[in-house]
Amino acid sequence: FDRRPSASDGNLRSTALQECLGQLSPKSSQLIAWRYEHGWDAARIAEQSGRTVDAIYQAMSRIRASLAECIEQRLAIDGGAS
Repeated sequence: FDRRPSASDGNLRSTALQECLGQLSPKSSQLIAWRYEHGWDAARIAEQSGRTVDAIYQAMSRIRASLAECIEQRLAIDGGAS
């Protein structure tokens, strides 16, 4: 059975993302804000945070993976994964 995504699926995913973002640590939340709200690149985030560019890439990769896992779990619980 092939189920195509609907508009309500997007709403569920968006809600799940917001809930998962709310569960991030303050440090992770700050990195996400700098990247996606302010549009900063890794070099600027590294400079602001006192970390290396590689450390920023690694941290963002871990945060994205964590968010993806959280979203999928939320969708499964909320019935988004039928």
